[in-house]
Amino acid sequence: MVNVMMERWWALRVPEECAKQVNRLRTWLFRHSGEPTTRALPPVVLLGTTGKEEPPSLVPAPQTGIIAPSSVFTHGMLVLPVTGLETMYGALDIADPISGIYLCSKQVDTEKITLPAITDFRLMRLEISWEPWRVTWTVRSERRLWKGKA
Repeated sequence: MVNVMMERWWALRVPEECAKQVNRLRTWLFRHSGEPTTRALPPVVLLGTTGKEEPPSLVPAPQTGIIAPSSVFTHGMLVLPVTGLETMYGALDIADPISGIYLCSKQVDTEKITLPAITDFRLMRLEISWEPWRVTWTVRSERRLWKGKA
Protein backbone atom coordinates (compact mmCIF):
# COMPACT_ATOMS: atom_id res chain seq x y z
CA MET A 1 0.00 0.00 0.00
CA VAL A 2 1.32 3.43 -0.97
CA ASN A 3 1.51 6.03 1.78
CA VAL A 4 -0.04 9.26 0.42
CA MET A 5 -0.22 12.35 2.58
CA MET A 6 -2.74 15.05 1.56
CA GLU A 7 -2.42 18.55 3.00
CA ARG A 8 -4.51 21.69 2.57
CA TRP A 9 -2.74 25.03 2.86
CA TRP A 10 -3.65 28.70 2.79
CA ALA A 11 -1.21 30.38 0.43
CA LEU A 12 -0.62 33.67 -1.38
CA ARG A 13 0.45 34.05 -4.99
CA VAL A 14 3.64 36.02 -5.46
CA PRO A 15 4.05 38.64 -8.21
CA GLU A 16 5.28 37.33 -11.56
CA GLU A 17 8.74 38.91 -11.31
CA CYS A 18 9.16 37.49 -7.80
CA ALA A 19 8.09 34.03 -9.03
CA LYS A 20 10.74 34.15 -11.78
CA GLN A 21 13.46 35.01 -9.26
CA VAL A 22 12.31 32.26 -6.87
CA ASN A 23 12.44 29.74 -9.73
CA ARG A 24 15.96 30.93 -10.62
CA LEU A 25 16.99 30.39 -6.98
CA ARG A 26 15.42 26.91 -7.02
CA THR A 27 17.37 26.07 -10.21
CA TRP A 28 20.56 27.26 -8.51
CA LEU A 29 19.71 25.12 -5.46
CA PHE A 30 19.14 22.04 -7.60
CA ARG A 31 22.40 22.54 -9.48
CA HIS A 32 24.41 22.98 -6.28
CA SER A 33 22.72 20.40 -4.05
CA GLY A 34 20.96 17.93 -6.35
CA GLU A 35 17.88 18.21 -4.11
CA PRO A 36 14.91 17.04 -6.27
CA THR A 37 12.22 18.76 -4.16
CA THR A 38 13.29 22.24 -5.34
CA ARG A 39 10.54 22.17 -7.99
CA ALA A 40 7.90 20.33 -5.94
CA LEU A 41 5.60 23.31 -5.30
CA PRO A 42 4.62 26.51 -7.08
CA PRO A 43 6.29 29.78 -6.05
CA VAL A 44 3.72 30.85 -3.45
CA VAL A 45 3.84 32.03 0.16
CA LEU A 46 2.68 29.15 2.36
CA LEU A 47 0.76 30.62 5.29
CA GLY A 48 -0.39 27.56 7.24
CA THR A 49 -2.45 24.40 7.02
CA THR A 50 -6.25 24.38 7.00
CA GLY A 51 -9.13 21.97 7.16
CA LYS A 52 -11.56 24.39 5.52
CA GLU A 53 -12.91 24.16 1.97
CA GLU A 54 -13.41 27.89 1.35
CA PRO A 55 -11.79 31.01 2.77
CA PRO A 56 -13.83 33.03 5.26
CA SER A 57 -15.76 35.95 3.83
CA LEU A 58 -13.73 38.52 5.79
CA VAL A 59 -9.95 38.29 5.43
CA PRO A 60 -8.00 41.51 6.02
CA ALA A 61 -5.37 42.30 3.39
CA PRO A 62 -1.95 43.19 4.80
CA GLN A 63 -0.29 46.41 3.71
CA THR A 64 2.92 44.78 2.46
CA GLY A 65 4.66 41.41 2.61
CA ILE A 66 8.45 41.68 2.97
CA ILE A 67 10.47 38.69 1.75
CA ALA A 68 13.70 37.99 3.69
CA PRO A 69 16.91 37.67 1.62
CA SER A 70 18.07 34.53 3.49
CA SER A 71 16.36 31.16 3.83
CA VAL A 72 15.51 29.35 7.07
CA PHE A 73 14.65 25.70 7.75
CA THR A 74 11.34 25.34 9.60
CA HIS A 75 8.52 22.77 9.73
CA GLY A 76 10.66 20.39 7.64
CA MET A 77 10.98 22.93 4.79
CA LEU A 78 13.56 25.40 3.57
CA VAL A 79 11.70 28.69 3.04
CA LEU A 80 12.26 32.37 2.39
CA PRO A 81 10.40 33.96 5.33
CA VAL A 82 7.78 36.63 4.61
CA THR A 83 6.85 39.18 7.28
CA GLY A 84 3.92 41.58 7.48
CA LEU A 85 1.18 38.98 6.99
CA GLU A 86 0.19 38.60 10.65
CA THR A 87 -3.20 40.31 10.18
CA MET A 88 -4.42 37.31 8.17
CA TYR A 89 -3.73 34.52 10.68
CA GLY A 90 -6.75 35.09 12.92
CA ALA A 91 -9.26 35.29 10.07
CA LEU A 92 -7.82 32.15 8.47
CA ASP A 93 -7.61 30.32 11.82
CA ILE A 94 -3.87 29.63 11.44
CA ALA A 95 -2.41 28.55 14.78
CA ASP A 96 1.11 27.63 13.60
CA PRO A 97 2.03 29.93 10.68
CA ILE A 98 4.93 29.32 8.34
CA SER A 99 4.73 32.45 6.16
CA GLY A 100 7.44 31.49 3.75
CA ILE A 101 8.13 30.73 0.11
CA TYR A 102 8.91 27.00 -0.17
CA LEU A 103 12.33 26.23 -1.65
CA CYS A 104 12.86 22.53 -0.88
CA SER A 105 12.50 19.83 1.80
CA LYS A 106 16.15 19.64 2.82
CA GLN A 107 18.33 22.02 4.80
CA VAL A 108 20.89 23.30 2.31
CA ASP A 109 22.86 26.53 1.98
CA THR A 110 21.42 29.09 -0.41
CA GLU A 111 22.66 32.31 -1.90
CA LYS A 112 21.06 35.55 -0.70
CA ILE A 113 18.39 37.00 -2.93
CA THR A 114 16.62 40.35 -3.06
CA LEU A 115 12.94 40.07 -3.94
CA PRO A 116 10.33 42.79 -4.36
CA ALA A 117 7.75 43.33 -1.65
CA ILE A 118 4.33 41.73 -2.09
CA THR A 119 1.64 44.37 -2.44
CA ASP A 120 -1.04 42.49 -4.40
CA PHE A 121 -2.57 39.71 -2.32
CA ARG A 122 -4.29 36.71 -3.92
CA LEU A 123 -5.35 34.17 -1.32
CA MET A 124 -5.67 30.54 -2.38
CA ARG A 125 -6.33 27.13 -0.89
CA LEU A 126 -3.63 24.80 -2.13
CA GLU A 127 -3.99 21.01 -1.91
CA ILE A 128 -0.70 19.13 -1.82
CA SER A 129 -0.37 15.37 -2.20
CA TRP A 130 2.98 13.97 -1.01
CA GLU A 131 3.79 10.49 -2.30
CA PRO A 132 7.12 8.66 -2.04
CA TRP A 133 7.95 9.22 -5.72
CA ARG A 134 6.10 12.45 -6.57
CA VAL A 135 4.39 15.57 -5.31
CA THR A 136 1.24 16.96 -6.92
CA TRP A 137 -0.61 20.16 -6.10
CA THR A 138 -3.89 21.82 -7.08
CA VAL A 139 -5.30 25.29 -6.47
CA ARG A 140 -8.85 24.73 -5.22
CA SER A 141 -10.02 28.30 -4.65
CA GLU A 142 -8.52 31.72 -5.14
CA ARG A 143 -9.59 35.29 -4.52
CA ARG A 144 -8.05 38.72 -4.41
CA LEU A 145 -7.81 40.59 -1.12
CA TRP A 146 -8.33 44.35 -1.27
CA LYS A 147 -6.41 46.70 1.00
CA GLY A 148 -8.54 48.65 3.44
CA LYS A 149 -11.33 46.09 3.20
CA ALA A 150 -11.83 42.92 5.14
